[in-house]
Amino acid sequence: MTFLAPLLLLAAAALAVPLLLHLRRQPHTRIEDFPALRYVRDTLRERTRMVRLRRLLLLALRLLVLTLLVLAGARLVLPLTGGDQPPAGVVLIVDNGLSSLSVVGEERALEAVREMALEAVTRLGVDDRIWILATGEPWRPSPPLDRDAAAARIRTLDGTAVAGDLDAVVTRARSLLRTGSAEPRRILVVSLLASEAFPSTAHGATDGDDPPIPLLVGRPEVDLPPNRGVARAQLDGGLAPRAGRPISLSVQITGAPHGGQAFRVMWDEELVSRGITDDQGEAVGELPPRDGGWIVGRVELDPDPLRADDVRHFAAPVLPPPTVGLHGTPGRYLEAAVDLLTERGRIDRGPDGISVEAGRPAPGSPAAPVLLLAPRDPADLGAVNRRLRELGVPWSLEPFPAPPPPVTVDRSDPRLGLPEGLEVRRRYRLVPDAGEVATGISVAVLSDGTPWAVLHGAVGVTAGSA
Repeated sequence: MTFLAPLLLLAAAALAVPLLLHLRRQPHTRIEDFPALRYVRDTLRERTRMVRLRRLLLLALRLLVLTLLVLAGARLVLPLTGGDQPPAGVVLIVDNGLSSLSVVGEERALEAVREMALEAVTRLGVDDRIWILATGEPWRPSPPLDRDAAAARIRTLDGTAVAGDLDAVVTRARSLLRTGSAEPRRILVVSLLASEAFPSTAHGATDGDDPPIPLLVGRPEVDLPPNRGVARAQLDGGLAPRAGRPISLSVQITGAPHGGQAFRVMWDEELVSRGITDDQGEAVGELPPRDGGWIVGRVELDPDPLRADDVRHFAAPVLPPPTVGLHGTPGRYLEAAVDLLTERGRIDRGPDGISVEAGRPAPGSPAAPVLLLAPRDPADLGAVNRRLRELGVPWSLEPFPAPPPPVTVDRSDPRLGLPEGLEVRRRYRLVPDAGEVATGISVAVLSDGTPWAVLHGAVGVTAGSA
């Protein structure tokens, strides 16, 4: 049994107040003996005995209340295990993520986290099995340890520039305890509870164990200073910059209370630009064009107590625009899209290069690489399937027997840039040919589990349009 705030035990001196009040209220009587008042004296003796007992009970109650207040202020802590309790399985989660690198006073916030974690380990039983999980290093293996080995592991933890996902680590802790025996189980979390430990894409971790695993959370008494950080430094919207074209740079600064945050852009260790964000912490600038090679640079802020997120690096290859040729009956929307990409310098129009085929493929269409789009008219399916066989793709597009239900894009290759939840309004079934082994990679899958875009070698096939 220990106290987290032992200095508050000095408040126990307040216990003297009820004692003084009790002593001051002792009656001072003068005895006068009258024979006629003997009956009154006997009555007063009985009444005085009751009053004295009531005062003693009131004194004891006052002392008990003050004692409980002192113990509560001193933060009395009892051991988690002890006596003849059975050994327990305990997962101790230590938050050594990005916020632990903040400098508070003369030391990092990690020191307070580490101290509380060590204090928690000392209160565990000597026979307990302990797993140590670090939010900033979720990839580390975590074998069960005894109390001394767990304390040594905590002392070696260092802060990381990773915004740890506390929810995901708790989910892993539950899975570790589920694989153990039926011993008592609990999860202890020591965290600064900073916002970056709770990403917006929650995992929805639920505890389906019966009985449920207790989860105890402790936060060190550390006031984190305000922090600014570079959340995004993106070139050309995440696409590869094109040779000979100006390069756009999108910057987002978080934590700036009123916007107007100044930043610097370093390129090949040279200062190439300065900027100021708007009220939302956003800024878009333009960098000079390059003829090829790689762009390697960073966006910097002036230092603050958390230095790890004051710099964000970026790197991208500068590539020439690919040549794209339209074949078949693309339609006005596809023509307009290709014209816009050509105007922006993203692609070049020409007969060679990537062949985009839509509708009924034209005779003499080039060989791969080919992007074959699903036709708007179901009557063109036969020509499209013949073209697939010419290209050696063992897939066919077939109409649904009945109008299919509405679906959305569930997941796709990040390079496609398709947002999740994109509604698909027209589609066909993409099925392997009879007697063939359908090889290929599904680069986009719909919410009903069917493929929407397949890559077979250098041939891409879509099963509909959005």
